Parts: sequence; C-alpha cells; structure tokens
Amino acid sequence: MDYNANSIRAKLLRKKILQLIAENYVLSASLISHTLLLSYATVLRHLRVLEDEGVVELYKEGRTLYAKIKENNKQIQILNSELQGFKKPQVTTTLNKNEMADTKIEKG
Repeated sequence: MDYNANSIRAKLLRKKILQLIAENYVLSASLISHTLLLSYATVLRHLRVLEDEGVVELYKEGRTLYAKIKENNKQIQILNSELQGFKKPQVTTTLNKNEMADTKIEKG
C-alpha cells in the first residue's frame, strides 16, 4: 500500500477521533470538532470513513449527529479501558543534599 503525507495525517486523525469516542462511549460530531479544533466538515468526512470501515456507528437525534463504537468493537473498547489501569506508575524520589553530592549524572 502506498502512503503519502495526507493519508498518514488522515489515519492519525481518525485514531484521535476513535480514542475520543472510546473514552466517552458516545460523542456528537460537533463536540469532536470542538475538542480537536477541526471543522465540522472534516470531522464528518472522517466519521463517514470510519463508518464505512465498520468501526463506528453514526446516528442522529434531532439535528445532532452522534458517533459511537460499533457493537462488535466494544470488546476492544472494554479491553482498552481495562489496560488503562496497567499504566506504569511514575516513581519520584527526593534526595537530600548529601545523596545528591554522591550521585553522578552520566551524560549520554
């Protein structure tokens, strides 16, 4: 498959959109637009591509368009949310002046 800068940028943008939807279960297209600072038309175009790929489901309530992860992809969404609990904890240590004097910092 041949990739160019635009196709890579589009894939990264769709990944961001999917992450937003997965974190919130369902989002309106306008909220995605405001969150990612993109035009509504751009978000709509990418949502349609994701819908065609079978990843998201789009539906309207009144004049508002909503996107959610498609039912068959909910297992992935659940797994991703469970994996969030396994993030590496950040370890911070406090050194006193004597310990700092004994510590050598190696430059790479």
